[in-house]
Amino acid sequence: MYKRRARILFLASDPEDVACARQAAQTLGSGWLEPVGDAQDTPIDLVVSLDAQAACAAPARGVAHKHWPLGPMRAEDIHRHVASLVGGMRLLAAVDDSGPPPADA
Repeated sequence: MYKRRARILFLASDPEDVACARQAAQTLGSGWLEPVGDAQDTPIDLVVSLDAQAACAAPARGVAHKHWPLGPMRAEDIHRHVASLVGGMRLLAAVDDSGPPPADA
């Protein structure tokens, strides 16, 4: 089902939240997600805003956007959201027994 890892861009007014999200995507989403540093580096599949200020930044046309509101337990919220995203991808891949995308894709 998946030809390559999903390229995901995290946006937040606090750089620590972005760093936490990128780290969670690299560890929890290994093999499924590829966090990117800037929308102009590479084509992206999903933009995730982590606060209201970042939610106002419109992604490029045709790019999916999700807003993950964070509570006082910011790091835990980020890890929970990333784990849910990866879990959903695994569930969809299980439908056709495809597994994670190839490592070199």
